[in-house]
Formats: sequence, structure tokens, C-alpha cells
Amino acid sequence: MADRGLRAPAWLEELVRTGRPAVPWADVVRFAVAISGPLVLVALLGRLDDPAGLGAGVFGTTGALAVTLAPQGGPLRTRMRRVVAAGGFGALGLVAGAAASGEGWGPVVVIGLLSAVAALISSIDAALSLGALQLLVYTALSSGLQTTLPLPAEIGFFVAGGLWATVPVLLQAHTEAADPDRTSVGAVFTAIGDLLAAVGTPRTEDARRALTLALNTGYDRVIHSRSTSAGRSAELAELAGLLNAAAPLVEGAVATARAGVTADPVDVTAAHALGAAVVGRRP
Repeated sequence: MADRGLRAPAWLEELVRTGRPAVPWADVVRFAVAISGPLVLVALLGRLDDPAGLGAGVFGTTGALAVTLAPQGGPLRTRMRRVVAAGGFGALGLVAGAAASGEGWGPVVVIGLLSAVAALISSIDAALSLGALQLLVYTALSSGLQTTLPLPAEIGFFVAGGLWATVPVLLQAHTEAADPDRTSVGAVFTAIGDLLAAVGTPRTEDARRALTLALNTGYDRVIHSRSTSAGRSAELAELAGLLNAAAPLVEGAVATARAGVTADPVDVTAAHALGAAVVGRRP
């Protein structure tokens, strides 16, 4: 009895239990291929001992790195906005770094002005926040980098590396769900319809558990995406609002199931239609 009194309630244990996240193997493969590609090409051409060839590989790799780190889960449109922001502002950073090199107060003023501009840009949305960060990172990198390549060549190889890294991004987006976050939120409304349809059948308890799992998964995905997204995201704000709006529907569906009251088929159809509308981005 004493041991039982020291244990937390079962519902609390279930609430705080965490699972080991799955290894994102698609991202692992994409990183390995995209980032190593430029230097592998230089090695295959036998130009590693050539300062110009090595410099080309290094700048290609930096461009690939900026683009590779940019994408997050979501629709292709959102991923490409982050790719363009990271690559574009990174290239601008390389140009600005040329003006921030040397000694004296000049570089200090340049970095200070760029920091102010980056702060303003980052307040717009998450994609531009990432771009503003890349602007500062590559400005600092370029300001102290000594290379035999002219500035236009550096920018060209940087852009080429970014374009190369965009190819795996497109391939990965083609093989994954269009928007995992939106799909998980839509699944909540679909699960509500499934529970209403299962009332009065042996499937009621399984449908209730499936609804609980869908709701937890939806919140987990949206919260995780928001925690890893810098700046504002209208997409995630919309999904969070949809989840909050689903809470009364979830409570009503569970209460209906416990009371054993058969749901109106119109309500079941409406819940399924809401789920499809969320996934399909229909108003």
C-alpha cells in the first residue's frame, strides 16, 4: 500500500512519458550527399592540390551547407522559401564580407549596420529570420577568408553549391508527405468522425484511443515544429488554432461515446470533411 501511495497516477505517467524520436534517415542521406558533393567533385578532378580548385570546392560546399540546413518539414513551398532565403542572403553575406575585411573602424561599422538590418529582417517571418542569420554568418566568414579566387568566382561557386544542394531537397520533398504537420492536424478531425461512427459498436474504445493518439501527435508535431522554427510562422499559428478549435469537438465526441448515444451521420460526414479540408488546405 505504501508503494502504491508513492506512485504517480497512471494518467500522469502516460502524460509525461516520452519516446525516443526516430532517426531522420532521409535527412542524414541528404546531408551526406549534398554537403560532400562539391569537394568530392574536386577530388575526382584531381584538383585538391590546386589552390583555385580547392577554393572552388570550399565555396561550393559552403553554398551547399547553407541550403542543406534550411529545409524543415512542411509543404514544398515553405521549404523552398527557406532554401532561397538561406542561399540568397548567404551570397549577400559573402559580398558584404569583402567590405568588412581589414582593420580599423570600417569593419566594425559594417558589421553593426548589417546586424541592425538582420534584426529587422528576422522579425518578418521564419524564412527571412533564417536568411538574416546566414547574412551575418557568411559576412563574418568572408571578412576573414583569404582565397586566390576573385569575388565573382566565389559567389558563382557558392551559388552552384546551393543549386546542387537544392536537388536532394526536391527529391526528398517528392518522397515525403506534402505537409506532415497539416496531415497530423487533419487526422484529429478524421479521428473525431471515426469515433462518432463507432459509437455503439465494439470498435468504440479503439476509436477513442485512436482519437487521443491523433490529438497528442498533432500537438507534438506543431509544438516541435514551432520550437525549431525561428521567427513567426503563419502556417504553424493556423495549425495551432485548428487544434485548439478541435478541443471542444473532441470532448463532445468522447462524451457521446461514453453515453452510448448514436451520432447523426451528418456529424460524422462533417468531421471527415473537416479533416479532408485541413489536409487539402481548403477553406
